[in-house]
Amino acid sequence: MYCAIEGIDTSGKSTQIASLKEIFKDAIFTFEPGATKIGKEIRKILLEYDLPLSPKAEMLLFLADRAEHCEEILKPNIHQLIISDR
Repeated sequence: MYCAIEGIDTSGKSTQIASLKEIFKDAIFTFEPGATKIGKEIRKILLEYDLPLSPKAEMLLFLADRAEHCEEILKPNIHQLIISDR
């Protein structure tokens, strides 16, 4: 099962994730963007560099991160509980 905790910054996602970690000790906890090797680099581009990205380019970077996340984390663990901080 895949459960994504979504919300704007400071909405309490991390607080909820911390509570869930106490309850579901065997679950896989992940986050987007940045949970994969490529995702870390994409996250840097999006958050750390002052680059003039078009909205389309930004969307495509997020989609690239999602594709890697699905291949590296979600698919191999499909039969486990996966909780994602998005």
